[in-house]
Amino acid sequence: MRIAFVFFTVICLGFGLVGCYEPREGCLDAVATNFELDADKACDGCCAYPNLKILLQHRVVTPDTLYRFGLSDSIYFDALGQAFRIKDLRFYMSNIHLVRPDGSEAILEDLIEITLPIAGGGTELLEVEDNFLLVNPALSQSFAIGALRQEGPFDRIRFDLGLAEPANKAIPDELPTGHPLSEQASFPMYFNADSGYIYNKILLLRGIGPADTIPTTLNIGTTPYLRNFELTLPTAFEPVSGFNTRVTIRIDYGRWFREIDALHDTPDQLIQKIMTGLEGAFEAVEVRKD
Repeated sequence: MRIAFVFFTVICLGFGLVGCYEPREGCLDAVATNFELDADKACDGCCAYPNLKILLQHRVVTPDTLYRFGLSDSIYFDALGQAFRIKDLRFYMSNIHLVRPDGSEAILEDLIEITLPIAGGGTELLEVEDNFLLVNPALSQSFAIGALRQEGPFDRIRFDLGLAEPANKAIPDELPTGHPLSEQASFPMYFNADSGYIYNKILLLRGIGPADTIPTTLNIGTTPYLRNFELTLPTAFEPVSGFNTRVTIRIDYGRWFREIDALHDTPDQLIQKIMTGLEGAFEAVEVRKD
């Protein structure tokens, strides 16, 4: 009789435990970065999908070594051996896409709504791919560009230096604070409604003496100065499910500024030579899962 009572008690407790168990929600999509194999129930919108990430290396490349590109206190030399410094430098990268051998691009899924002016007055809203970086060599190293759920293999990466239409005509103060295209109060990156954004802003110090503290400001923008880049990856790469894809791009500022005459060029001459120096200044040096 005692054994039967114990058996009955155990059975009741077992049913009680089963009745109290609540299925645990989690991400059950195997391609997500937070996939949970032991979850019982699919969550609603909790899955985080792999991103395309960009790591920028700001360097000055010489035949012997690589130097970290620095601002203000670092001294550089033009092709004539004349010293100069860079007090500040910022630029836009946009439309960043991995490219397959057949030339097709992997479009990212993140979108943003921008406000555009209409001729004659008023504005309109337009949804575009949220694919913009405002690069500051003093701060900018690694960026998450957007969700990447498309298959490769990929052997190249494309991007613009600057902003193509219609993004170039977005109204900055209508964008969320902190977005690359939003109003940059401390370092304006915008001309006006007609010309749009400043693609590259450079504060150049001509010389290294104590009196050389007033920079020559170079504001580079408008469509003729938009540049398109296509870089070959070191190796063809197939994204791995559940992992981010990270591409490392090296920027050689020595090549970027190599043609300037730092002491004698006019601002317009500096801009033209800097734009010429951009060719070959970017290199994809690594691609990997992250």
